[in-house]
Amino acid sequence: MSLNLFTTTYLVLSNTLNTTLYNLSVTLSSPIYINSTAFNLASLKANSQYKLPMIVYAQNAGIYSISISIVYYQGNIERQEQITVPVYVMQINSPAIPILIQFNSSTLLTGQVECTTIAIQNTLNQPLYNVTISLVTQGTLYINTTTITLPSLQPLQRLYVPVGVYTQSAGIVSVSASISYYQAGQLKQAQEVINDLAAGSVNIIITGVSTVPSVAVRGSIVSVTATIYNFGTGPANGLTVTVFPPKDIVVIGQNTYYVGNLGSDTSSTFTFAFRILNSTKPGSYVIPLEYTYTNDIGQVLHSHSNITLEVSNGSSGFFTSSFRSSNNSHISLIGILGIIIVISIVIVLVIVFLRRR
Repeated sequence: MSLNLFTTTYLVLSNTLNTTLYNLSVTLSSPIYINSTAFNLASLKANSQYKLPMIVYAQNAGIYSISISIVYYQGNIERQEQITVPVYVMQINSPAIPILIQFNSSTLLTGQVECTTIAIQNTLNQPLYNVTISLVTQGTLYINTTTITLPSLQPLQRLYVPVGVYTQSAGIVSVSASISYYQAGQLKQAQEVINDLAAGSVNIIITGVSTVPSVAVRGSIVSVTATIYNFGTGPANGLTVTVFPPKDIVVIGQNTYYVGNLGSDTSSTFTFAFRILNSTKPGSYVIPLEYTYTNDIGQVLHSHSNITLEVSNGSSGFFTSSFRSSNNSHISLIGILGIIIVISIVIVLVIVFLRRR
């Protein structure tokens, strides 16, 4: 949000469960101004969202927190959650001078070189000449370009200069810009501050899947456990996994699994149980997944993946088992007959031998 401006924003409530929640009471508290700090909602349907509008205002730049208390009923059980949401208040450059400079990126990623651009715009209806911009980073921010020289900026022209940016810290990052230019033949100078947000990246990859049984059979229940790993530079906080199976495969219980906080370079697992309907055709089924989480600056993000489930024809498996059982019975019967024949031959030889004596 911007400094010294009344900003309209929304608090988004998401019900990730398969059941409706009732009598929701939401209470907000924060050092910054919020026009409404209490909300009541009769119900929130399964897998739905509701946006609560509010107006916020801050006089000083910095990082603030909004504490959110939510009380609701799930069935006949009263539940309560406490959430803290960070709010970043930045000083946004106003075109008091004719050149407006800003990062052309909503959020920079920490722990890696981010290839982005700096947008430079002439806000006047007259050209500017011999524009020189010197950049000085603050804190742990590094930038590979420190001087930008432009022969001219035409009226209302907007240019993009590619830069490489690196930072290890999440939050507000700033770059000081010293600008000199000629306007109508006169040399002028100015100072600006370029602000942006930086957050750790999140890259969730499935590294393994186990299924019990290994091949699902029509009319049965199968359990699927997947191992996930966060290859990003930042955490996925409050991670939930939501599954969307096809029509002939039904989730047993909730279709959302709460994983919790998944830090950088860490792994975790989630498990879903499915009922394979008798009408399900044999084959390979791709089941979509959606990950929902907040990054280390409180942004709610989504990413997607999928798991594959193999379904076989139950009757063919039974036939194979019966065939093996029948085959083993025939082998046993032949062995018994062989033994009887051998014993008979031995008896005959003994009788013949005794008669000769």
